[in-house]
Amino acid sequence: MKKTVYIDITAAEQDTDAIIKYIDSDRSDGKTTHMVRRAYDGMKQHGKTAVLARRHVGDITKTYVEQLCGNLRVVRPDCGELTANGSPKKDGVFLFADGVRFAQVVPLSRADAIKGALDEKSHRDLYVDEYVPLNGRYLKDEVTALLEMWFTIDRRTYSNSIYVFSNRPTTSNPLFSYFQVVPRVGLSRWKNGRFLLLRVVNKGNREQIEQSPFGELIDGTPYAGYAYGGKGIKPVDRLICPAHGRGRMPVVVIDAAPVGFYAAGGDRIVVDYVRDRRPEDSIYTTTRNAGHGGGIYLPLNKSLTYSLRIMFLSSKLMFANEQVLFDCQELFKILGGKE
Repeated sequence: MKKTVYIDITAAEQDTDAIIKYIDSDRSDGKTTHMVRRAYDGMKQHGKTAVLARRHVGDITKTYVEQLCGNLRVVRPDCGELTANGSPKKDGVFLFADGVRFAQVVPLSRADAIKGALDEKSHRDLYVDEYVPLNGRYLKDEVTALLEMWFTIDRRTYSNSIYVFSNRPTTSNPLFSYFQVVPRVGLSRWKNGRFLLLRVVNKGNREQIEQSPFGELIDGTPYAGYAYGGKGIKPVDRLICPAHGRGRMPVVVIDAAPVGFYAAGGDRIVVDYVRDRRPEDSIYTTTRNAGHGGGIYLPLNKSLTYSLRIMFLSSKLMFANEQVLFDCQELFKILGGKE
């Protein structure tokens, strides 16, 4: 099916305060096209090379590079001859338009080695494509790797951005955990405006997919919610209960932020981030760093663990939103949840 609808990312592009600009939407909304288009336009405007990152060496295939070039030609038909050379196992794959380099495609997994091939004089802006993986497996300390790569090309000029593009296999990820972002539809700003989140609902593209033969095939399946329904692949609706009271409850300290147990209707307990935390409310604190988006250290006694597990299995213990659930993965497993 020919793509005729692209998401509008103008609000993110025009923002001059944010360093990280996170843009997510459904599948096939033109995010990769926006990325390579910005890389090319940036070369024309600033004479510098954009850094395009994927997570692993194996993600940067010949087909992927050809896709980048093909997408650029659709939106910039006058871009001239497009060529590529290099290897993701070395300094990356370089993209050229009429012999002028405009992009360097690198694997995030080799960030330490790649930094030596980057500098502030010849590079501008860092882009991450397909940030949320289908298998939910992230690199260890990958947020740190992203920040290190950005710092290498910025060197305190604060003139470079990190654009992160993603589908929504899940609506939560380590970047949100690291910067304590609670995702919501539309445009939102966090960390004093330095982290921008643009969560796009592209009705035109959704209608195209829904009305296609593929849409008929996946109708009523979890994949439909992912492809055009604004949801993740794994249904979590039964685990989520956003409405609850704000009475004083015991606090659990996790890596991303403290969370507490709050009362909701129907004898339910909801796990949510704590806004006004008092030390005397805490039932324990972490004693190890489990990694951002990783888990939680739980020295719970057997009777408390048993009670919480019974509540969870009977749908009496829920989570306020998907980001809280993501940050409490270890608690989720202890309570009997399955990935």
